Amino acid sequence: MNDGLILVVAAPDCAPLTGRESTPWGEAAPPVAWQFRPRAAVEEDEAWVQIIPYIVLRDAQGAVWAYARRGGDGRLLGRRSVGVGGHIEGSDRRPSLLDIARACARRELAEELAQPEAADLNPQPRGWIHERETAIGRVHLGLVFAARWTAPEPPQPKPGEPLAAIGFLPPAAVLADERFERWSQLAVGLLAI
Repeated sequence: MNDGLILVVAAPDCAPLTGRESTPWGEAAPPVAWQFRPRAAVEEDEAWVQIIPYIVLRDAQGAVWAYARRGGDGRLLGRRSVGVGGHIEGSDRRPSLLDIARACARRELAEELAQPEAADLNPQPRGWIHERETAIGRVHLGLVFAARWTAPEPPQPKPGEPLAAIGFLPPAAVLADERFERWSQLAVGLLAI
């Protein structure tokens, strides 16, 4: 249950991860001084960075699942994406940041996909992404996870979710298509490392 609180880190504590657009996992230490604050108080406050688990689903050939946004946050409406993710909520609390992020990743997959059990439920972290060009980008830090999709059919959004499935695409197609949000392009770049 969402208690209105989301996980945030003071912006200076994220500087090693927000100073460039992408940082492979293990190149910089994850922030350790996180806290939960009301989402409404931090959503546009650049003094705080919201950590967002961003799960990229891959098929056996390494293609990435893509979708178009048909609703949700108006700042992302109409954009294409390869990541399933969302805010870390108070209900996701665990002992470590990585455990918290994985719990959130599993919850997000269950909320958004019709067959979440077909995704690897222990996704592996690949790195961090952060873009500073947009207002939404400046206050969010993505923790990219790669997860294998094991079902024979591609993922489908749950009925009522504001997502339109595109299907699995080669990573190069995502990198070449400007309709994809910047986070998707950065995440695909981390998968190649």
